[in-house]
Amino acid sequence: MTKLVVPSRLFPSVPNTATFCMFYSLPPAMIQFLVKNDPMQPVVQDLPQKQFPSDKCNRSFQTAWFWKQLLGSRNVLRDWLSYSISNDNLY
Repeated sequence: MTKLVVPSRLFPSVPNTATFCMFYSLPPAMIQFLVKNDPMQPVVQDLPQKQFPSDKCNRSFQTAWFWKQLLGSRNVLRDWLSYSISNDNLY
């Protein structure tokens, strides 16, 4: 998967997708940028340690959460879901 990279020339103060939730309203240019780009959905190979971080209960993020299984065993990508590697949060 391709990581979402915010063009610094347009949004110099936005380091990653986790920061977007801190805005009360987004500028129109940022909304257009987000709509045109895919969500940040990294796979294990994209991570520095080749694994998602674990919490104190040894739980970690699972890439299967990007998918929803429908009736008839049909899988659909949750294309609205984004994961922040730096914050270890799902948005």
